[in-house]
Amino acid sequence: MIEVGISAIGTSVPAKILTNNYFEKKVDTSDEWITTRTGIKERRVLENDELLLTHVNKAVQKACERGGFSGAAMDFVISSTLTPDRICPAQSYEIANHLTAKNAFCFDLNAACSGFIYGLATAESFLKTRSVRTGLVTAGEAMSRLTNYQDRSSCILFGDAATAVVVTNQNPEHLLIKTELGAIPELAEEVIVGGVRDLQQQNLDQFYFRQNGRTVFK
Repeated sequence: MIEVGISAIGTSVPAKILTNNYFEKKVDTSDEWITTRTGIKERRVLENDELLLTHVNKAVQKACERGGFSGAAMDFVISSTLTPDRICPAQSYEIANHLTAKNAFCFDLNAACSGFIYGLATAESFLKTRSVRTGLVTAGEAMSRLTNYQDRSSCILFGDAATAVVVTNQNPEHLLIKTELGAIPELAEEVIVGGVRDLQQQNLDQFYFRQNGRTVFK
């Protein structure tokens, strides 16, 4: 039986902090209300000229250094994000290029909040069924760029950050016992972020993140 797991983890967050006090001045809310309902006290957000890719690459570098891996060792890069700096090239290609992972196959996936889990499960399948030994799974989001800071129900929830894990079938540090995937397709319209069509039509109300909070909570 092939054992698959995680050998190293890396993370990176922006320096800029938005505390609950910031939102008290922006919308009708309070530190107590936010903390009681979400547990959130602060969130990190990118500066206007700061790239998400910078933090994803930092997370990757930390993971590789901690695990003693080089870019040449990577057989694949799976990058989960719904907020890449650019639509093309895929973020995974940029990561592999930065890491000089010349032999890696690369692709991005978008499963929103579940993206890292989907990426990990996909990597597990590759490591158990294909002739690969080691790869990267990253998850990075710049949700501040999709957030409507006039919407008190959602603007308090999101920040920006990146993480990366090295996954392998060569004596991993932490075994993956089981991964389980699922979805509720009939709720597809309950969480929405617009796209190119909305930008083209300058329909920004439909572009920014919005959700049915009660349904999502349940």
